[in-house]
Amino acid sequence: MKPLNSGSYPHRESGAVAVMVALLLVVLFGFAALAIDVGNAYLVRGQMQNAADAAAHAGANGLARGMAIDAAKDEAKDYAEKNGFKDGSGSAVVTISIPPGGSESYATNDQYVRAVITRPTSLILGQILGANAWQIRAEAVAGVTGNTGYPDCLTLTNGITTNGNAYDITLDGCSASIGAAGGVANNGKGNFVLNNDAKINIYNNGTNTACPGKTWCSKVQTHAEPMIAPQAPSYTDDIDALKNQTPTTCSGSTCSPGRYSTFSYTGNTSLSLSAGHYWFDNGIELKGGASIQGTSVTIHLPSGKNISTSGSAQLKISGPTTDGCPEGGVVIHYHGSGSSVNDLIGGNGGQLVEIKGIVYAPQAELAFGGNPKPKFYGSVIANSIKLNGNVHAEFSGNPCQHHYTNSGPGQVAIYE
Repeated sequence: MKPLNSGSYPHRESGAVAVMVALLLVVLFGFAALAIDVGNAYLVRGQMQNAADAAAHAGANGLARGMAIDAAKDEAKDYAEKNGFKDGSGSAVVTISIPPGGSESYATNDQYVRAVITRPTSLILGQILGANAWQIRAEAVAGVTGNTGYPDCLTLTNGITTNGNAYDITLDGCSASIGAAGGVANNGKGNFVLNNDAKINIYNNGTNTACPGKTWCSKVQTHAEPMIAPQAPSYTDDIDALKNQTPTTCSGSTCSPGRYSTFSYTGNTSLSLSAGHYWFDNGIELKGGASIQGTSVTIHLPSGKNISTSGSAQLKISGPTTDGCPEGGVVIHYHGSGSSVNDLIGGNGGQLVEIKGIVYAPQAELAFGGNPKPKFYGSVIANSIKLNGNVHAEFSGNPCQHHYTNSGPGQVAIYE
């Protein structure tokens, strides 16, 4: 019998251990790669979900502002892109559906938006096993709830005062919100015409001496809570630089954007404002048959200055257009300061005033007398309105440019 060679066993064991260590290292490397892949997938999924939430919310908010469906879809995709997921870029696919579809109760409701984002994410372990990527998916649905009527085309931080025997204020396709104790003070025999379920909402327990006894009084609602404060507009243009420019003048009947130290015209002068921003150091004065027309313009008025019209003067201007909205953004911006209230647009006579867009002037008053028929399409945000005489003021809806207060279309909420 051969003796056992005891020295051969350690070599066998060391070889077996080496094989086991190698196998364990492969397993550990696999687990590490899997952990990295899963962690990366969760990270991308979280970012993608945030983008889907933002996209759905933005689309629904667009619908709440009156955007058309295609424009709301574009708005949603813009917000997905702002959050890192551009449709068609880096294999990302962003799908926006209005109505959202599906099996939920709101599947066919065109006030709801579904945002779905998909994109593959590369794998470390997958490359070893022959799978290059995982497909990551995130989804969100947002909708408009609590709709209580039309949004506001007239927002007053104080109130309405009327004097006269034949005045009327028409709200067509929009509502009015009045934010303080001024309320509605009717000292004449005029009337409010509230079309298409328009309402007047008075906040802070404001007064309403215009009722009772009028057919429209049932559409006036008083609230104890404060009105949501209007937000000041912002611009891509440098308005501070604009008001410090060297003053310019009109060339013939055409005026270009810029700063004007004097802008007073009378007689039959007819002027055209080219598109852009204007700063009027001393406001605008139109007398007799003088007229101004302009499209895609924004007029800036410093504190204490206004637009004065008298006689048969005419003012017909519209703000810059925005995506999905037929009529524009800010057309008049009053840069008021302090606590005093200044007349913004006013005058006496039969002047014609037609303004389309947003009028932002929470420290100014709209004051008209005589027989004018001022027309505003969009949002008027002012301190108050004062009408004297046979004034016929009309405020019509431009849904894309409304300010929303408590009486607006409710809240935009994420549903899934």
